[in-house]
Amino acid sequence: MEIRLVRMDSSAATFANEFEALRVGFLNVIASSYTVYYGDSYQMDRMISGDSILYACLADGEVVGASYVKANLRRGATAVFPERFRRTGIAEAMVQASFTDFPAQYTILRANNHGMIRLLVKLNFHRVESPADVLRIAGEEGGQLHDFEAEGSHLVFGRRSVRRDTERESLTMLYRSR
Repeated sequence: MEIRLVRMDSSAATFANEFEALRVGFLNVIASSYTVYYGDSYQMDRMISGDSILYACLADGEVVGASYVKANLRRGATAVFPERFRRTGIAEAMVQASFTDFPAQYTILRANNHGMIRLLVKLNFHRVESPADVLRIAGEEGGQLHDFEAEGSHLVFGRRSVRRDTERESLTMLYRSR
């Protein structure tokens, strides 16, 4: 089986042509991996308006991994599907590839996403320790974060999405410094 990692810059003039062949598979990997999926157009808007770098992993030409990091240093998604490709190093390879473009980055994810948290900790991400850390790292997005609470060894909080008019609870943040 041939495994190949493809990097695409959503702000590049060539992005539309490069992404077109992978679009359906890329979005399907994310949609199939996330409990709540807000639709292809929402995901595309996040990637493009965020001036993101996308990382697709292909197995024999089929997209089986999808990840992107926005210019604000926030990881937008990391997903592997079909399930038989999970725990094979694909997510790790995509996250590691992103360090070339974004040596420092952060992510906000469900506090019970233990698999992704373990992977990120393995790759030198750190859990935030205080609301002040969260707000410093999140920048403008910090205004949407609230109800900070220590839960065991980590901090959890909620997030109010103005764009989707939704509320998410039990989130946590991990970050990687340069």
